Amino acid sequence: MTNDSHLSSTPFDWLSGALASALGYILWYRVLREMNAIQASSVQISAPLLAALGGVIWLDEPITSGFVAASVLMLGGIWLVLRAKRPNAV
Repeated sequence: MTNDSHLSSTPFDWLSGALASALGYILWYRVLREMNAIQASSVQISAPLLAALGGVIWLDEPITSGFVAASVLMLGGIWLVLRAKRPNAV
């Protein structure tokens, strides 16, 4: 006997993914209005870190020294870019 229960959850999974993506895009484009291109591209680099953090929170992935080091380096780099003063374009 085969287990076909996974087929009944597929539409819910798609809807959940679509809603999460839509909310993410809405939030991103609202925040994007307040940033310049350099800031926006720097913040975009945090996506892998957020995905890895989601694995730690929801999938019980271990927090390794490599994860901590990469997180510190990525967030430090983003912080440096966001705090840098840029001359106004003429």
